[in-house]
Amino acid sequence: GLSGEAFICVSDAAKQAREFRTSWQSEVVRYAVHALLHLRGHDDLQPAKRRVMKREENRMMRQLARRFDFVKLERESIGESRE
Repeated sequence: GLSGEAFICVSDAAKQAREFRTSWQSEVVRYAVHALLHLRGHDDLQPAKRRVMKREENRMMRQLARRFDFVKLERESIGESRE
């Protein structure tokens, strides 16, 4: 099994989404996939390893996108309750 923690900043994901012309939801999922790959031992500090990791990240994103509509994810502010 895997064990670890990942902290994902939704506001950073939203900024990246604007830059890459994607949804903030997709970026949040990409950050989670990226963290999972690190937990599985992938490294992105060297260019060759970064390319391998990015290919795997993109492959996993395609698989997830076929099964889930990322845009249906909702954003809830801290302290904000649903009614």
